[in-house]
Amino acid sequence: ELYTSEVSAGLDSNHKAFSASFIALTPHGTVFSTGVTVEIPYNITSGASYDVVKTADTSSTVWETLSGVTHTAYSDTVYVATVSITSFSVVTVVELATASPTSFSPTTLAPTQAPTIAPTIAPTTGSPTISPTVTPNTTAPTVSPTVEPNTTAPTITPTGSPTSVPSAAPTNEGGVVSYSVSSTVTFSALDISSFDNTTFGSSFNSSYISQIAASANVETSAVSIDGIASGSVGVTSSVATSSYSIAASFSSTLTSST
Repeated sequence: ELYTSEVSAGLDSNHKAFSASFIALTPHGTVFSTGVTVEIPYNITSGASYDVVKTADTSSTVWETLSGVTHTAYSDTVYVATVSITSFSVVTVVELATASPTSFSPTTLAPTQAPTIAPTIAPTTGSPTISPTVTPNTTAPTVSPTVEPNTTAPTITPTGSPTSVPSAAPTNEGGVVSYSVSSTVTFSALDISSFDNTTFGSSFNSSYISQIAASANVETSAVSIDGIASGSVGVTSSVATSSYSIAASFSSTLTSST
C-alpha cells in the first residue's frame, strides 16, 4: 500500500475522492497473458458511485478507468471491488464526481474473510522474484595474506671503485695461491627490512652470488657475501680465485662499471 503523496497522478474532473488505499503491484509493467483478479476493499458513501482506476507506476500522471468491475458488500460501509488486470501497476477505487447507478452483487462476504489478491496465471515475463532477508555473519573470517617475496635480484651496480688487482703478494695457504677481489654494491631502492623475510633473503643472496659469479667467470662457490649494511642497502662480497688473469679481468670489469 502507498500514501497519496507517493503517487504522482491526481484526480481528474470525473472523480472527486480516493476511496481506497493505493495497491502497488510490482514489478511495474509486468504483463500477463491472462488477467489477474484483484480485490480492493473501500469505504462507501450513501448515494455515491465508484470506479476502479489504475496507473502504470507511481511516477505516472494518468489514471485509466477499468471496466468489468464487480462491487460486493462486505459490511454496511465497506465494499470490495473485484476486477481483472493484465499488468502490474498501481490500483485504487475512486468516487465519481456525479453519482450514477453502480451494479452491486448481493453476495455478502463473511466478516472473517480478508480481501485477497490472487493471480490466476503466471505472468509471461516470469514470476516476480522475492529475495529472502539473510542475516549475514558479522564475524569476518581471518584471512592470512600470502606473501610472495620479490625473488628477482636488483641490477648490480657498484657505487664505488672496487678493490683493484692486489698489489701485495697474494695469499698462499698450503702451497695454494689465491687472489681476492672485493666490491660493495649499493641498492638505494631496497629496504633492509626486506631481509626479515627469510625466503626473500635466501632468494636475494642466491641470485646476487649467481650474478657476481657469472660476471667474474668463476663458480658460485668462489663468491661469498661478507656483509649487508642498512641505509641504502650495501652488499659487500668477495671473489676468491687462484687465477691472476681472472682476478685482474673481474677487477677491471667492476672498475669500468662505476
